[in-house]
Amino acid sequence: MHLVVDPEEWPEAVDLIFVTEFGRPVNVNSLVYKHFKPILRRAGLPNIRLYDLRHTAATLALTVGVSPKVVSEQLGHTSAAFTLDVYSHVLPHMQDDAAAKVEAALMGKYIRRLIGGPSTISDKHRDRAPQSTAQPARRRCHICEGES
Repeated sequence: MHLVVDPEEWPEAVDLIFVTEFGRPVNVNSLVYKHFKPILRRAGLPNIRLYDLRHTAATLALTVGVSPKVVSEQLGHTSAAFTLDVYSHVLPHMQDDAAAKVEAALMGKYIRRLIGGPSTISDKHRDRAPQSTAQPARRRCHICEGES
């Protein structure tokens, strides 16, 4: 029989994903040592912390282009700025992608002005566009590398 906990008795259990069979909050130590660690061993995976899954999920989401605002909300952070401060050092390509997008927008406008056509650069007119030589600035993580 599946009993649901009274929200007045356990208000913190209302929005939980993992609960006991009685609807109460799961004991984290029980979850980790009875379930999570054995799964890692059976799968032949490294001995990681449960919290590392959170970091991995956030990193993967940012890597594939999920908005930092959305990732921030999923993690429960107070701001996207905090999320980016924590995770941006593992995403150096974000600077490259941002620079490429701005360059494409500028080049599209430049080419459109030259030929009076659409905003994208066609192969026919690509050689007329100036080539960017600017290198995006790289941030260094003060936690990982001892600098900011």
